[in-house]
Amino acid sequence: MGKVERSAAVPKIGILTSSDQMKTIQEKGNKKIKGIQKYDDNQFKSTQLFKGIKEQESPKDLIYFDVDNYNKPKKLIFYYASFKFLDIIKIVKEHFIDATHSLLEFKMLFYMISAKFPNTHAFPIFQFVVYPNTSENIAFCLKAFFNWAKVKPKYFMSDCAQEIENAIINSFPEVILHWCAVHVMRAFRKNLKDYAFESSDKLILDTKMNYLAYGRNGKKEWIEPTFKKILEIAEKFPEFSKYIQNQWISNQERWTAAERDENLALTNNISESINKKIKYYYFGGTIFMRFDRFVMKLIDFIVPSFYYRISQDIRLRDKIPNPLPSEKKPKKSTIRLDTEKFIMLTDKIKSLIVNSSANLNTLQLGLDDLLDKVVKAAKVQKRMTQYFSKLSIPMEIKLSILTQITEFGCNTPQFVVENAKSFQDKIITDFHLQIYTTL
Repeated sequence: MGKVERSAAVPKIGILTSSDQMKTIQEKGNKKIKGIQKYDDNQFKSTQLFKGIKEQESPKDLIYFDVDNYNKPKKLIFYYASFKFLDIIKIVKEHFIDATHSLLEFKMLFYMISAKFPNTHAFPIFQFVVYPNTSENIAFCLKAFFNWAKVKPKYFMSDCAQEIENAIINSFPEVILHWCAVHVMRAFRKNLKDYAFESSDKLILDTKMNYLAYGRNGKKEWIEPTFKKILEIAEKFPEFSKYIQNQWISNQERWTAAERDENLALTNNISESINKKIKYYYFGGTIFMRFDRFVMKLIDFIVPSFYYRISQDIRLRDKIPNPLPSEKKPKKSTIRLDTEKFIMLTDKIKSLIVNSSANLNTLQLGLDDLLDKVVKAAKVQKRMTQYFSKLSIPMEIKLSILTQITEFGCNTPQFVVENAKSFQDKIITDFHLQIYTTL
């Protein structure tokens, strides 16, 4: 995610909302939600009436609602943004867009643009509904929002939906659009299942695509040879090979991690997590709800709730200093003696045995044998750690492997020595490391 300079990036927030004030916001919102249907039984007419009320109450807000038919609409557009977010919107570097369906009647798609700063929660800055879901309708909403905010977006993150891509690129030709790695792999695997590749070929294809999508430590010069290897296998099914070239190779700058600034996100989790919270927490998992009730709760409760949270985050971020790095490493939860301490302890015990009048030769032999195994186990663990640390594999995979090695080292010295080879082979198999070493 884009870095934000704290000296210039922190907007001035005008209110400090307490928990009591939040309860008041919720109570007012609930009253309006219950009372809105007094205006009109038709959900779209009552939404128009509510829009008029909001325009009078808060003329600086961005709000729009248009529907072509109050009974069975063929086209509907709604969008909303609170002016309270304006100072925050102006410093957002990376925009995350996502949609949720089944929340509203007629399966209208509810979109949100979200953002996040370092050391803050994620928050939505713009909400809109379009029906039907076309790039033209999406573009109409996006242009209105960024014109209102007087902002030119630089980075966008989305899934692989063509409607979203066309809307963003056609509206803002200079924007850099990235695809979510999760959605990239999901789409790739869905298509891969349709072809009868050998299981070993599928494994190689999946691993290399996954590496391209998530490999933070990857280099741009690795992309071409990796695609070459993918195409060598994909050629067994010409249609699949064409799909790889048209969908992924021609759009590699959209989704390969090596083509992306290290400070930018790889996934769209920020927007998707907020959408999930709104859908299941604020709306309780309701499906096909009335449009007027949705709009009322969104504007009078949900948006103010997120504004309250990000306002507090920004204040706390300024007042609470970042923790200083500790010179001492934190103690591990697993209590283990390192090799040097074990040797010192063994020497002390041996000294006691030698100076003792009792016949403790058996104990001394046992200690010698145990010490030998401890030293061997430590060397085995060190060799494995050094070997896997040097491999050119994604950092996420490398950390996972090193964690497993540490946990493996918590076993008895004898177990570590006897099972080191099978453990290492299992790691190579589980993480397909023979494939990475061929890059």
